[in-house]
Amino acid sequence: MQNHIIGGAIIERDGKYLMVQEAENHVDNCKGKWGAPGGHVDLGETIIEGAIREVKEETGCDVELTKICQIGTMGDPASTFLVVVFAAKIVNDVENFTSPEISTTRWFTYEELCTMQSELRSPELVLGSIHNLRSGITAPLDLIKIYPPIN
Repeated sequence: MQNHIIGGAIIERDGKYLMVQEAENHVDNCKGKWGAPGGHVDLGETIIEGAIREVKEETGCDVELTKICQIGTMGDPASTFLVVVFAAKIVNDVENFTSPEISTTRWFTYEELCTMQSELRSPELVLGSIHNLRSGITAPLDLIKIYPPIN
């Protein structure tokens, strides 16, 4: 049994949301699918550090996390995932960024994303997080506490 912690971000600007498209060399069934930037939190990282790092790795952008949009869990007999999706604002924008994991980035309206559910990596996660952000169903970042390591 494996446990996974995933951190990601919904980045909104001018009524559009930044999505990333998984590269064709992606190892699972997500090749070519669109989703919010994010991924696995590394050992020793906090959920906040992991989410910021993953956004940077997938978009080239530095971000500031502003709110918690959604916390969810999913599992199967072999693994359990805890997913935390944040709202974020871009601190610096990057053009023509390339990543081995991501084939491209693109801005979409919420309405566009609603019509392309079969093209989304996890439609419930993406659309649910954006819906929560748009509806004001968010939590402050100080809800997350970072504790010192256990000795």
